[in-house]
Amino acid sequence: MAKRTASAVVWTRSALALGALLVIGLVAWPVAGPAWALLFAAIGLGLLLLHHLRNVAALLDWLSDPSPGTIPDGSGVWERVFSALYKQTRLAGQQQFKLATLLARFRSAGQAMPDGVLVLDAENRIEWANSTAERFFSIDTDQDQGQPIANLVRHPDFLDFLEREQWGDPIRCGSRGRKKSRCRSASCPMVRTSA
Repeated sequence: MAKRTASAVVWTRSALALGALLVIGLVAWPVAGPAWALLFAAIGLGLLLLHHLRNVAALLDWLSDPSPGTIPDGSGVWERVFSALYKQTRLAGQQQFKLATLLARFRSAGQAMPDGVLVLDAENRIEWANSTAERFFSIDTDQDQGQPIANLVRHPDFLDFLEREQWGDPIRCGSRGRKKSRCRSASCPMVRTSA
């Protein structure tokens, strides 16, 4: 309903502006003649077009470097457009802050776990690991994030484990010169995220 109301306001204001130009032209016709009436209408349409072009240019400038605090001020129907844009960017900023807070809480909880947790994307690239998993696999999440885990942990049993995708099966694996160790998904879970 709100979307329909907003678009109705835009159409109503535009129709009123065009109607005002038509009335000015009709009043000018008998007083000044048809040439002057058309000139007044053309000037009015030109000013209306200039108004819209100025606001479109302001919108395009903002879109080239969007920042919630720098949304342009509009006039006429554009005031409503820029107001809606401001509300949307403010809402998106609030949602982004909530997601960042939630992610930080998840990472903090993951770090506190005694078991290792390794999060891989659909191509088995490292997205995140807690400190226990970093020690177990001899990886550094800050350095190795985005790297395929198979490039860092080259043990054949581990590579077979990745290929089978049977996360509950136990596996004997070692990494980067460490001794072979027993790894179960319960003690070192692998989480796959969709790309």
